[in-house]
Amino acid sequence: DSFYDPPSEIPRPGTLLRSEPLSDRQIPEGWRLWRILYATTFGDGRPATAVATVLAPAKPAPGARPVLMLFHGTTGIAQSCMPSLLTHQYSSVVPVWRDTLDASWVIVTTDYSTAGRADSPHEYLIGEGEARAGLDSVRAARQMKELTLDRERTVVWGYSQGGHAALWTGSVGPRYAPDVKLMGVVALAPVTDERKSMKLFNPTDVAQDNWWLAFAYSSFYPDVKLEESFDSRALDSVRPMSKFCAIDPAPFAEEFAKFGGAPPLADLTKGALGKRMEENIPTAAIASPLLVVQGLSDDIIGPSVTD
Repeated sequence: DSFYDPPSEIPRPGTLLRSEPLSDRQIPEGWRLWRILYATTFGDGRPATAVATVLAPAKPAPGARPVLMLFHGTTGIAQSCMPSLLTHQYSSVVPVWRDTLDASWVIVTTDYSTAGRADSPHEYLIGEGEARAGLDSVRAARQMKELTLDRERTVVWGYSQGGHAALWTGSVGPRYAPDVKLMGVVALAPVTDERKSMKLFNPTDVAQDNWWLAFAYSSFYPDVKLEESFDSRALDSVRPMSKFCAIDPAPFAEEFAKFGGAPPLADLTKGALGKRMEENIPTAAIASPLLVVQGLSDDIIGPSVTD
């Protein structure tokens, strides 16, 4: 809806552009919920906007509340797949909501930044952009009149794609947003070196994520061409698949059936795409305390890669 429309001129990063409470959601008892539109920048520095969901305990707080900057796992790359639009997001996107409520923290979870169009992807697995969207979401939430947030206590928490964003935020934060003081970084099954994970598993098992990655990278990096990433037979499927959401596997199955189950991808680890993937491996130092958690049976994020 029009809430997501960016202004004609985007102000400085971290500016709160609009905010509204949400009542048409399955809100856990004891919570209040808002969505916010705010200014940020893409990874290359161009102005952008993003939407975040803000969850706070309904019970008044005696002082400023600490913040959990939460990065969600892969839901898709289209704006229509983002958590701010989900009716019930708390079991998977925000799995720690009960503990956070009991501790009287506020959760701020970004949709990541887009070009402001319904058909534009977000910066999927583009670390600098993901980090900036998260850091600016906390800056914007501080400007909400309904909340008083603790400026000294922010923890970063992310799962899968969100784990990738969390690791990048740990290194980007002190440079990009020194005013957002990070107490710690938690990354659960984080995407680190996707090139290696791709080679560990059956291509069909990780196909939709790889298709999304190639499409998103070709949208943000001028040197990445879809024609070099996809077999010519698959190009007609790329654009419709970019709009599919992870919550509904049926459309993917229909597209993959056209190719006998294994989507015809080129070797995504080579060429311009491979080089851009390498750029987005989170290798920079993180000064904050860091917790990395990895399931040993994970068939999307390779435990050996996380090691």
